[in-house]
Amino acid sequence: MLATHPHKFVQYAVLSAAFLLGGCGGNGVSSAPYVPPCPSFPCEAPTARKLQTPDDAGFMQRKKEFEESPEYRVDATFTPLGRPELVQDRHKDQIKAAAAYARGATGKDEIVAVSDTYIYPGSRELGETRGFPPFVTSTKVTVAGPQDVHLASLSILHGTQVATMIAGKRDGENRSENMHGIAFDAMLVFKQVDLTSDYPGDAHNRPDNLDMLTEEDDKHFAARFFDMDYARAAGAGVLNTSFGLTGHIDLYPEELVRAKLKHTAAALEQKGVPPADKIIVVRAAGSEGLDCFGRCARGNPRVNPTSVSWLAGLGVYFPELRGHVLAVVAVGQNGLLAEYSNPCGSAKIFCLAAPGEDLVSHGQTLPTRFSGTSASAALVSGSLALLRQYFRDENGTRQLGSTELTARLLATADRTGTYANSDKYGHGLLDLDAATAPVGQLMTSLSDDPNAQPFNPAAFSLSGNAFGGAMRDALGGVKIAAFDELDAPFFFPLAAGVSHAPQISAGHSDTLHEHEVALGGAANASLALSLAAGELSAARIRRGNLWFSYGHHGGREAGLYFGENKNPVGNFGMNFSAENSANSLMAARHFRAPLAFASPYLSLVRDGPGLGWSQPLRSGARFGFSLMHGAPQFDHFQNPGGARGLGALFDFRPNNTSLSLQAGAVREADGFLGARAQGNFGEISADTAFAGIGGDWAAMQNWRLLASAYLGHTKADTGDGMLRAADDIVSSAFSLGLARAGLARRGDWLGLRLSQPLRAESGAAHLHIPAGRTKYRKVVHRSHKVELSPSGRNLQVEAEYRVPFAGGNLRAGLGFDRHANHDRARDLETFLRLGFERRF
Repeated sequence: MLATHPHKFVQYAVLSAAFLLGGCGGNGVSSAPYVPPCPSFPCEAPTARKLQTPDDAGFMQRKKEFEESPEYRVDATFTPLGRPELVQDRHKDQIKAAAAYARGATGKDEIVAVSDTYIYPGSRELGETRGFPPFVTSTKVTVAGPQDVHLASLSILHGTQVATMIAGKRDGENRSENMHGIAFDAMLVFKQVDLTSDYPGDAHNRPDNLDMLTEEDDKHFAARFFDMDYARAAGAGVLNTSFGLTGHIDLYPEELVRAKLKHTAAALEQKGVPPADKIIVVRAAGSEGLDCFGRCARGNPRVNPTSVSWLAGLGVYFPELRGHVLAVVAVGQNGLLAEYSNPCGSAKIFCLAAPGEDLVSHGQTLPTRFSGTSASAALVSGSLALLRQYFRDENGTRQLGSTELTARLLATADRTGTYANSDKYGHGLLDLDAATAPVGQLMTSLSDDPNAQPFNPAAFSLSGNAFGGAMRDALGGVKIAAFDELDAPFFFPLAAGVSHAPQISAGHSDTLHEHEVALGGAANASLALSLAAGELSAARIRRGNLWFSYGHHGGREAGLYFGENKNPVGNFGMNFSAENSANSLMAARHFRAPLAFASPYLSLVRDGPGLGWSQPLRSGARFGFSLMHGAPQFDHFQNPGGARGLGALFDFRPNNTSLSLQAGAVREADGFLGARAQGNFGEISADTAFAGIGGDWAAMQNWRLLASAYLGHTKADTGDGMLRAADDIVSSAFSLGLARAGLARRGDWLGLRLSQPLRAESGAAHLHIPAGRTKYRKVVHRSHKVELSPSGRNLQVEAEYRVPFAGGNLRAGLGFDRHANHDRARDLETFLRLGFERRF
């Protein structure tokens, strides 16, 4: 029977703890407005989609390194009854701890409080070996509370075993029977509970008589075993209590438990503390399944419990405990409920399973064999320390509250196969791989935010080479937070979403192979099927692109031009001439890029229909204009899915000159200067006004000098995505060239060109990026200003030679690229082209 004196009651509790290795815990609805994701059973997690961040290519290698370390899988030989017996401890494999370690969860800077019988801080897994007196501060453990030197050896061993299972250090030493705890970088604060061994050790397995429990017993029990104030003052977030009292919770009526244990329940509840700040209490479920490990009095039957012990099961009758108190049952090395372990039973709402059979732990100086739900509870306490550390931001700020952490541990437990039996395993077997990976659909905000949008790290992009690598470089160290369906944050490098489009010019491409078949014979009309293969950055070459164009012009006549996918911009500026194509004014069209000297801004709306008109004036000058409705197209490249915008060009050629003065405007419906924001960057459109000048002049010995220069001003409009604003952007482009026809033989042609593709000279983008959250469920955003002027200036040098051959043209090209994509890190690159073309 249970003694009425408080001290005797506690003595009995310790004896039961040493023999039974039991405990309690819970999870569920707290008294705060926020309801955890798992308020009732079953706590189902959405289908886990374990995503790896783009910068996590070494995940599998790191996981393998942990699994192959000498302390991860431990083999130890023990000699019970003088006969050697090999124990192979694989509990870390059972709970998939290596995956959590590979993602960076180690428990660093976390503190776990342990209330137990005794600890030997000189254990080699807890600090430097020290002599007696044993109660000293080690490198791992701070010991506090009263110390009773009259402790039985079993009690001495138990507390040290629990401590090393939680936070035994990972020293990397390749020595026999070396081990490390689950949260090997965590620290411990240990409080000895005053449980002595002077109670007669006849190993009762009879249920405790709660009728005999006095209020003073209850107060003493609450103050000594669950000293939350002490744990909180020490900075602990988790309290492990691997001891218990005989009798499972189903044996006691609710009225009796609530009346006799109100102070204990109040201590566990931590009333007045926000749910996010409550200390998580982990309780062993009890080990009543066997005859008290063979110590029961002869003739006493097995307990055959149907639920966790009554101290572990308080959450059954006190729902306010379920959000932050857990009960833990034990599974054996075969993965099934250990025969000594209490099942979850009526405590299944706040219960889960963890390995608890033949674990290799540590005592004073030697490894020990550790079995019981005490060991299982220690693994869960260490796992919670991992999660508390893992879900911190880069500044160390905690991002998940206590109720969310317990809910996550339950929701991500393995409920497949046999673990679907909730009466035995509650929410299932502890799974650290699932607990540290995104669960379900990632979102841009928390689940209760009506403005949250799906997040896909492979779907957002902000591309465009007018800005070179400016955006990517500026965001190199910036990460964006995305939130899974349990509202946990996961971080992705923002720069990974920045890709490049082709240069916004008629620049070269040494990856393009084009074959063109022209249909029809009119000199100034063509219908062609352009077949292309290749790829450049995020933009793809259109396969089977059918285009047509028509042009009619004369020296003193009006000209009409229209086309589809080949807009009439090439009929204006220095590309316009009343003379035939052998003359120098057509030289620009012979370069590898047929629009080498045309306005690069009109490439932003080139892929679509266009209409143009050219009209001579009485003064001899010529005026022309063109309207376009298309998507970006740079030579034969298109931005996939690019929306069509509008473009207008006004061209004026003074009388008797080859000079061309141009002005125009472009409205981009989906981007700015070819940069296309999509996905989580949001939407953006832009208006660009530009002006340019170009012409060609006779040079010595039949050479022609060609030149064009453009300057533009862009103003962007943004939506509600991460891209919140773009300052006015000034951009430029130019081309200089020399060309000559008939250099070595009739019909040949040589051209030299120096150009700078479209480049942003000034401007900035402003990003509003989700950077994490607080443990009180508030998303934290950070603002980033990105200067859009790239680090380098891309200069392209091109030499092109064409000579008639076999009814067509042989062509050879040689070129150099300096600071390609306006990236200073890219030095000098060379390209060489050889080809043959023929029109039919």
